[in-house]
Amino acid sequence: MHDVMSLEAGRPETEVNAKPSRRRYSAEYKRRMLREAAACKESGALGALLRREGLYSSHLSWWLPGLSLPELLRVLALLRRIVERREAAQAAAAAWGLLRRAQPAEPPQAACRE
Repeated sequence: MHDVMSLEAGRPETEVNAKPSRRRYSAEYKRRMLREAAACKESGALGALLRREGLYSSHLSWWLPGLSLPELLRVLALLRRIVERREAAQAAAAAWGLLRRAQPAEPPQAACRE
């Protein structure tokens, strides 16, 4: 059955399978993605890689056991850097929250008089 709107607009009809199939990744693709993830140095680079490839961080964690020892050590170093940055950001946010609570909400009234 054809949809009149999609045929008139020149767009192909969308096909949806009753049971979607899972994506399958080759061993080389997994190793390449883990190597690229380990090479991410800048903030946000890992997230950009995952979005570009349509992956989730859980994919990387599932693929880690299949790595050789040197590759595994590089990826673990990346994960350590990510955790350290997250902890530093949380500490900074907590310190900022303490500073904001310590400051008075309004300036003293005596300083506002002319």
